[in-house]
Amino acid sequence: MEIIVFETRLEGIIFTPLIQVISKTEELDCLFVITKQHYEMLDQVLLFFSISPTYKLIRQIQRKTPFIEKTG
Repeated sequence: MEIIVFETRLEGIIFTPLIQVISKTEELDCLFVITKQHYEMLDQVLLFFSISPTYKLIRQIQRKTPFIEKTG
């Protein structure tokens, strides 16, 4: 299993072709993980290309600990 992690809009644009190929290939098993650091800008790319991340990593400001949210 492979894991692709990205957090910026540019990384989302760069990884889009790879994500689209992997999503259509049954032999490949891959998780798509994003961070919420630049989520507002990255969300534009995800919506435009209809990409759904497997997980979102969220940093809890109060506790300063990571939190993982499964998206689908």
